[in-house]
Amino acid sequence: MTLCVPITEQAAATELRARVQEEAGRLRAQQTAYEGVRAERNAASRSLIDAQDDAAEMRRKTDSLARSDLMCSQPSACVLIAAYA
Repeated sequence: MTLCVPITEQAAATELRARVQEEAGRLRAQQTAYEGVRAERNAASRSLIDAQDDAAEMRRKTDSLARSDLMCSQPSACVLIAAYA
């Protein structure tokens, strides 16, 4: 059996202030978590871009080496490559 006790305006205001503070604390926690996730995503994105740049550079070097190997299969081309190197 519960008793209904009339709540005064003062008590109601105090209770509402406490709830507002509690919710504000939850909001701050969510904002902090969001900022952490956003920072992590940005770091991962930068890391991905760096890795893609490295892969593209490796592809260019591989293509260049493959072309010079192909050219060096002909003796006259090797002389030209050596002259311009």
